[in-house]
Amino acid sequence: VCIKAFTIQDIPKVLESIIITKAPNKIEYEEEENFDKTGMIVKARYSDGEEVEITNYTIVDGSSLPKGKTTITIRYTEKGVTKETIQAITVKEKEEVVVPQKVLDSIFVSQVPAKTTYEEGQNFDKTGMKVIARYSNGEEIEITNYTIIDGNNLNKNRTTITVRYTEEGITKETTQSIIVKEKELVIEPEKKVLEGIFINQVPVKTQYEEGENFDKTGMKVIARYNNGDEEEITNYTIIDGNNLSKDKTEITIRYTEEGITKTVVQEIQVKEKTAVKPDEPDLPVEREPISCDYTEAKAIVTDKEAYFYTNQENEAYVKMKIKISNIKIGNEETSYTHYYYLSDKQGEKDIKDSEWKKVEVTKENGIFTITIDINTKEIKNIEEMSETDNLFIYIKEVAEIDGKSKIVIPEISLESTSEVSIYLNDKKVNSLDVITKNEDNNSNEKDNTIAPGVIPQAGAFPIILASMIVAATIGGFAYYKSKNIDK
Repeated sequence: VCIKAFTIQDIPKVLESIIITKAPNKIEYEEEENFDKTGMIVKARYSDGEEVEITNYTIVDGSSLPKGKTTITIRYTEKGVTKETIQAITVKEKEEVVVPQKVLDSIFVSQVPAKTTYEEGQNFDKTGMKVIARYSNGEEIEITNYTIIDGNNLNKNRTTITVRYTEEGITKETTQSIIVKEKELVIEPEKKVLEGIFINQVPVKTQYEEGENFDKTGMKVIARYNNGDEEEITNYTIIDGNNLSKDKTEITIRYTEEGITKTVVQEIQVKEKTAVKPDEPDLPVEREPISCDYTEAKAIVTDKEAYFYTNQENEAYVKMKIKISNIKIGNEETSYTHYYYLSDKQGEKDIKDSEWKKVEVTKENGIFTITIDINTKEIKNIEEMSETDNLFIYIKEVAEIDGKSKIVIPEISLESTSEVSIYLNDKKVNSLDVITKNEDNNSNEKDNTIAPGVIPQAGAFPIILASMIVAATIGGFAYYKSKNIDK
């Protein structure tokens, strides 16, 4: 006899049943609803006692539930084995929903119109008015398809107008208060009628030669009306104003308005036409040079420097700058040249042309500015100035046009705006004491020209240079005299 043995592990696991461990959320239904498995948990129980949650089950007869149905069937198949379980439910008869009928109950004006006051004969204006329909269910809706009753040609003392609205055979009305006043009597003004025209201002031209046309430039014509109004008019007509004949004394102005025509005359003179002479060449106009205007001119001495040396081989000299501003140009056509001359004589005349030194001139917005840079090294007559205590500067202007010229030596006030800078051996010093020491040395008969720290004797020229600087500083270093010389 052969006996075969089996172990527990060899026994196959078989589906024995399915159970609902958690009911669905919804178990009460109305007829014709569908079963809703939401929330329901279904488990499969096996022969070995194991329980496993399953979701791939089938709902049997769960659609369009009939009234009175008490269960639905859940079916599950696994390896050819099918098991079922049931879920209790309640299916009630479907309640019929009765929708209350919405019926128009009334209408009312929720916002009055913009205009509520009228004159008799006017029509009611609903602009701005809002009308609301109220229904039996309490609902309120704004309506616009209402009708205004008796709103045209409003009668005096009328106090309301009627608003009517119909919906589904039901008509409701409401009223809007208004005020209707008696129409004011408008008195039409008297019609303005043209009475006449007159010339208020004669034309610029009143004298003509025969054959010319009348020129209305400058003429003002006024229309006068029956109500006293007067208005300037321009749409008038000139009668017989072309090709004026000899001895014609007047022209006619005509104006029509609203079928009424008025005229006025303007006196003129028409002479016999003069014979035309052949054109003669224009004679050239002779132009004269125009001098600049020095009335508001101002001269200022700036940048004053004096240089002295202890070595006799170096010559002492003075540098300074004079600026003359605010010279108004005579005209743009005239050409201008300016010169200066430095002298030890006041009112000096007959200065040679070769002694005048040309100066720099700038021009801006019709104004000349003269800048003079003086260096005594460049002045030929500087030795002559060593014998005087005063120096004078002359300014000369030469104005030229069309071959003509005019020479002017203007008089201008002089100011000084800066201190004198003193240099000894090209090094700046604080004062002129060294020059004074040098002057004291000159009173000795001994040769003091090489005394240390002082300026060597070279005549009076170093002293006059110092005086020249001082004179410029205090404003006495200038003399101006004007004269005109036509060439």
